[in-house]
Amino acid sequence: MQFSLSLMLYGGIRPTEVSRLRKDDFDWDGMQVIIRPSVSKTGGGRTVPLRGIHGIRKKDRIIPQGWNRKWKALRRAAGYRGNKWVPDVCRHTFASYHAAFFRNLPELQLEMGHRDASLLMTRYMAPALKKDAAAFWQAAGVRME
Repeated sequence: MQFSLSLMLYGGIRPTEVSRLRKDDFDWDGMQVIIRPSVSKTGGGRTVPLRGIHGIRKKDRIIPQGWNRKWKALRRAAGYRGNKWVPDVCRHTFASYHAAFFRNLPELQLEMGHRDASLLMTRYMAPALKKDAAAFWQAAGVRME
């Protein structure tokens, strides 16, 4: 589960997209994952860097069987029931902290698969302090410059 959560939180990949990924979608040498058009919610493909996985053993870098059921159980165990859980909250968190830390909207737009930045700014991003964003990315193993 840790690998799947890292894909959502540090890659902005939607839960439904995570559930559709296959082994051959991962480029381990290039440290990226390909979101094929057939996997993407919107039908557009994209390439996403693999961040936040350095502490996960290679043998555990898999999408578990029954992913959707396990994701629902994890949210329930965390105390979220019904409408309390914001859909794609990990994706929104990713966008907010990516924008605050990297300060590169075109790159964020590509990683999220958006045609233009207006959707990012109006729907996905919340204001985030640079120090909070730095702590978020440091937890993912991203080098601080």
